[in-house]
Amino acid sequence: MVLQQNSSVKLWGWADGKKVIVTTSWNNRTYQASTDKDGAWLVKVDTPEGGYTPYSITISDGTPVTLSDILIGEVWICSGQSNMEMRMMGNAAQPIDHSLETLLNSGNYRDRIRFITVPRTNDTERRTDFEKRKWEVSSPETSIDCSAAAYFFARQLTESLHLPVGLVINSWGGSAIEAWMDEPTLKTVEGMNIEAAKNPKRGVHQRLECLYNSMLWPVKNFTARGFLWYQGESNISNYQFYAPMMTAMVQLWRNVWEAPDMPFYYVQIAPHKYKDSRDTGAALLREAQMEALKTIPNSGMVPTTDIGDEFCIHPPQKDVVGLRLATLALTKTYGIR
Repeated sequence: MVLQQNSSVKLWGWADGKKVIVTTSWNNRTYQASTDKDGAWLVKVDTPEGGYTPYSITISDGTPVTLSDILIGEVWICSGQSNMEMRMMGNAAQPIDHSLETLLNSGNYRDRIRFITVPRTNDTERRTDFEKRKWEVSSPETSIDCSAAAYFFARQLTESLHLPVGLVINSWGGSAIEAWMDEPTLKTVEGMNIEAAKNPKRGVHQRLECLYNSMLWPVKNFTARGFLWYQGESNISNYQFYAPMMTAMVQLWRNVWEAPDMPFYYVQIAPHKYKDSRDTGAALLREAQMEALKTIPNSGMVPTTDIGDEFCIHPPQKDVVGLRLATLALTKTYGIR
């Protein structure tokens, strides 16, 4: 895995005993945590400056468990719908530009790029954990399943910063922004039809707070530098509410991460023939994305009107999207001019 550098990083889990002892190899420091009535525990550990030296963490409630090959670097949360979810392998008849040579060279980044992808679930209840997924090391075998936009972002970031980059990917194709926030937050958006947003006839990926519960909440303890967001195509029909919804969602996420100024960088919706030449919904959604820049502090948007395909909603130029997101982060967050 990759842990956020120069930070107080959360580690958590479940144990049978009442006390848990955590030891971090980079400073040989020991931390103690108490379990609650359900056996859950959480502790914050201090991390040093990042680098390519692998470390380990030992966790014990009597029986020790050691996590190894841990890198310290920069971690980003990557969310959205299908254009964020789209993997390096591409979709049927929808390839990713420059994916072949990128995959062939991905083994060169095994100590530089790591990622974990949250699996989908139809369970709408709030979950605190997920199974059958683990941190992956960059390689041709693993990176083929990584979000393409996120991978290209990480590759440019590690090349520029000379630090490991960790990606926490939680995205769902076709998801609406309402699904990524809770009900109290959506109620702050004037004019929103809450009952329509909660309608059980809507898919779990479009229903109010379903993905907030099942996809966002399980990763809320992953201490990270910032958020990447590639979503909006599914909200063209209610574009007039998009700017205040995204503003409210970002505030919610920052509260959950206990980071009030956490960077939030997002991608303009894909240029595409959504309906016909007389339909203005996509243009108005883009306008809403621009408006949100005024109301979301420490945010930024990368344009896409010059890349894409009129007949394909999943543009192949994810390398350009990743590069632009990385450039935004490098200038605004890391101060590279």
